[in-house]
Amino acid sequence: MRFFFITLSFLLFSNPLISSVYEPEVLWKKAAIKYCYVDKKKLIKKTSFKRKSYDYVLGKIPQDYRENLDQVVQDQFNPNDTIVHFIGGKDCSDDPSSDIYIIPVVPKSGKSKKKRIPYGKASVGYFGRVSFPNIYKKVFKSVPSSEKHYVLLNLKPVQYKHETNISYEDALPYIFLHELGHILSFRHEHGRDEMLEDPHCKGKQETMSTTAITSGDYDPFSIMNYCYLHGIIKKRIPQTAPELSERDREIFRELYHPLF
Repeated sequence: MRFFFITLSFLLFSNPLISSVYEPEVLWKKAAIKYCYVDKKKLIKKTSFKRKSYDYVLGKIPQDYRENLDQVVQDQFNPNDTIVHFIGGKDCSDDPSSDIYIIPVVPKSGKSKKKRIPYGKASVGYFGRVSFPNIYKKVFKSVPSSEKHYVLLNLKPVQYKHETNISYEDALPYIFLHELGHILSFRHEHGRDEMLEDPHCKGKQETMSTTAITSGDYDPFSIMNYCYLHGIIKKRIPQTAPELSERDREIFRELYHPLF
C-alpha cells in the first residue's frame, strides 16, 4: 500500500499539466470542510491565530456581504469540480464544531508598535496531528488538534482608502478565495522565478517555503498570485468575477481526488 501511494505521488507531482505551489504534508483528509464566522471575541482564543501580534477589534461582516461571500465560495469550490469544498457559513457560536473560524477584524486607530494587519491571513493546510517529520518542523510547528484553523479578514485595511483601488466590497471575495487556498495547503504563486517576467508583478519575489512543492508552469491568473490579486485591487488589471483559475481547479482535483 505504501508503495502504491509513493508511486501515485510521483506521477502526480511530476505531471507538467499541474501548476501550483503547495505543502504536500498538510493536505486535508476530508473533502467537505466546514467554516463559520467568529461573532464573539473570546472565540478567537480557540484558533491558532497569534492575536497578540496585532492591534484590532472584532468586526462584523454585513449579512448581505456574507451571503455574497458564501455564494462565491460555493460556486468556486464544489464537489463536482474541485472535489474538496467548503460548507457552513453560520456564526461560530451556533456552529462551534466548524473546522475553520473566519475572523473579521478592524485595525485599531492610531499608531501602534505591533504588526500591520494585512488584507487577509490564514493558517496553512491541515495541522491536526501530533508531530511532523523533521524536515517540516522548522516550517510547521506542532499545533494542538483542539486549536481551530482560521482565516483573518481585514475589513478596513488602509489600502482601501486609495482612490485608485476597487472598493472593499469588491475586493473581499478575491481575498477570501485566496485565504481559503492557504487553508487547503497552497502557497503563493509569485514565489516562482517566472514572476520576475510578469508585467503585472510590481513587488519583490517572495521567498519560497523550503518544504513546498513547485509543480508545472507559472500561473499568472492563479488566485494564489499576488500579481493577479493586487493587479485587480489596484486596477492594473481589468476586474473580472472572483474565481479560481483553470489551473487552480485542476490542481485541487488532482491533489484531493486520490484521497477520497
